[in-house]
Amino acid sequence: MRRFTNSLLHQSGFLILIGLFLITGCGRLNGPPKTEESEQIVSGIWNGKQVQYIDRQIIIAVTDQAAPDNIKDLFNRFHLTIVQNFDKLGTALVEVPESADLLPTIESLNNHPLIRYAEPNLIATTTDAD
Repeated sequence: MRRFTNSLLHQSGFLILIGLFLITGCGRLNGPPKTEESEQIVSGIWNGKQVQYIDRQIIIAVTDQAAPDNIKDLFNRFHLTIVQNFDKLGTALVEVPESADLLPTIESLNNHPLIRYAEPNLIATTTDAD
């Protein structure tokens, strides 16, 4: 029971840190979330596979050790803007500037110690079963 309580306290503390990060202005929104009409779908090679993804968007998850100031510095370094705020798992949808090369930016983020993972906002497709 004690381990479960400590885990909840740790997760709650992490959520408070993310909330503070957003309040400090680093997690600013540039207008309302983008509509599907304004999103551009592009193709590229990701992890050795041809994929389609929404241009300029990255799904990013931060580690439990990420402090708001560190996240703010990271976002400033990569010029990231939040499209959808961090959820309780520490995952957010962010956008890079038009001038940024998305896939190399993601690779750089994945090499950063505060990042659990970063990946393009992939488009899922299905095939019709005959």
